[in-house]
Amino acid sequence: MGSPAPLAGAGFTRLVWELADLPGHPARTVARRHKAAIEDWLASAFAATNTTNAKEKARQVMLPLEGCQSLMLISGDRRCASTAAAAAKRLLAD
Repeated sequence: MGSPAPLAGAGFTRLVWELADLPGHPARTVARRHKAAIEDWLASAFAATNTTNAKEKARQVMLPLEGCQSLMLISGDRRCASTAAAAAKRLLAD
């Protein structure tokens, strides 16, 4: 299974922030599709390991992932990544 480029996602997030007042902008559609592809990829990876509620777990992991990217963009603090990773691990442990 191919992997979308997760690090490229931060660029999509930044772009959508810039276009927040233009909800119909085509770039927002592209960003939404990219984020959905990442979430689908996660769900497939979780399902392949027999993770219970793979789609829901993928959505739950997307939240700290996106929050991490946003906070790192704002603060420049790369420690957000280890905090987000720990949060995702706790979600998957349930």
